[in-house]
Amino acid sequence: MKRIANIFDQIVSVENLRAAHFEVKASHKKNRRKRAEKYELNLDSNLEGLHAELMAERWRMHEYRAMIRMERGKRREIYYSPNHEDSIVQHAIVRVLAPLMKARFIRDTYASIKGRGTMDGVNRVWKFIQSIPPNETVMVLKGDVKQCYASIKHAFLLMDVWHYIKDSRAVRLLSFCFLSHHFGLPIGNPISPLLANMHFSRLDHAAKEIFRFRGYFRYLDDIVVIDFGAEAKRRLKSFIGFIRAYLETRGLELKRNVQVFPITRPGGLDFLGFRFTRTNITLRKRTERRFRRAVHRFYGLNTEHERASVASYWGVIRKISHCFRFWFTFFPQTVQNLEVLT
Repeated sequence: MKRIANIFDQIVSVENLRAAHFEVKASHKKNRRKRAEKYELNLDSNLEGLHAELMAERWRMHEYRAMIRMERGKRREIYYSPNHEDSIVQHAIVRVLAPLMKARFIRDTYASIKGRGTMDGVNRVWKFIQSIPPNETVMVLKGDVKQCYASIKHAFLLMDVWHYIKDSRAVRLLSFCFLSHHFGLPIGNPISPLLANMHFSRLDHAAKEIFRFRGYFRYLDDIVVIDFGAEAKRRLKSFIGFIRAYLETRGLELKRNVQVFPITRPGGLDFLGFRFTRTNITLRKRTERRFRRAVHRFYGLNTEHERASVASYWGVIRKISHCFRFWFTFFPQTVQNLEVLT
């Protein structure tokens, strides 16, 4: 693997910083837009000043603020910097580094990678399941890392960054971003998912290149391995031992609920908000309930935004088995025959 070189100047260029500023400004978060608009009153001189600080390596992240958010019954601490320039720098790094790292990640790594979101993962998992001969026994390994973001050790993360990047100034810039947080990676930072994927990338390559699992899929800290044949269960249990040992060397821990089970069990494989069996895909019950609570907002279809929202629902529902029948239980007659169905 060729390490990434000579990217610092590209990251800190005024043109890249300007593009990153407009990405932040386009955020749906009101406070970010307000900070961006204020920063834009003197945009050219502000960007020149930021560029000079970055070139001299004087720039540092400001102190984070934390807020508590409940997501699907889980209590999460979300961290953010109130400084607009911090957001600009992180977006500037992602703009340059993410496309280069995408080529170094395995194909079945998802989340915060352009073109590899939830629905891409669903398509890939379903395509692999369909490719398995019908007479084969299919076994699934499913597990995730305990408190993934908060538990990542900075020393090991820095080693991973050096493993992929040999531009010392770029490495120092990245380290300024994650060392500014007193532990792990802050949930909510635009650079955190990219760094987390870098941290787990060598585990991904081991699964594909050493264990030769064709059905290996990872969505951040959620790992799913699908294998088939008489030795599938033994191979998957052996891989659990490898994952545990790999994570322990980095100060991480696999959750105790890791399991190996046949895909034919009731409910099948629950992954990415869907349930997969040998013959069907259905929505996870919790996802379906969330959809049903939300769709009443789009009954009027008075704006282009509402019509686009309905189209996004169809983009998810069309992946499941018996999608048309399911769609007709969601929306009233005025919505059922929209052009999104064609």
